[in-house]
Amino acid sequence: LSNPQAADMPMINHFESTPNSVLPGGIATLVWDVAGASSVSIDHGIGPVEAQGRKGVIPSGTTKYTLTAVNTFGEVGASTNVVVTEPATSQPPAELVSPHFGLQAPMGKELTINLDTSPETGFQWELDYYDPDFVALVGSEYEPYAVPQMGSTGSRQFTFKALKVGDTKIKLSYTHPGEPLNSSSRYYHLHIVP
Repeated sequence: LSNPQAADMPMINHFESTPNSVLPGGIATLVWDVAGASSVSIDHGIGPVEAQGRKGVIPSGTTKYTLTAVNTFGEVGASTNVVVTEPATSQPPAELVSPHFGLQAPMGKELTINLDTSPETGFQWELDYYDPDFVALVGSEYEPYAVPQMGSTGSRQFTFKALKVGDTKIKLSYTHPGEPLNSSSRYYHLHIVP
């Protein structure tokens, strides 16, 4: 090694976007895994993050996101692009193929999203995106089924509280830690009424 410190620098195992192209207003999920860093941050106002994680973003246009990992030996960076496309393309974006669900809730009330899950497979539901201006995450819990249903052994429940009137989106992805990009996502369009 020409640089004797290279082995001690932080290591970015991956920093990707899934999907890597969205329609205007669409949610892309940034997925990353960093080792050996004392701090990790992402630009465009995301700020400090954990060494491993996922975060949904709604880019206003095609955006290059850069992750920076720092320790006492120095810093390393990695970038990923999220392309915002016009709807008239031959290949529909992933978000059009993914299931979309409409929800309605009164302001100030709680709502629950229930999802079939089989944790023993290693897959788990991750909350990729919600807007804290519109909803607060109250909690998330797992409830095993007495009898497995449709190949699922339990239900993952995410409970939110509706904070203000308007329209907002929630994105959940069923992911496996070994294959963070190979996830199936669900989009919820929440209409909060007075």
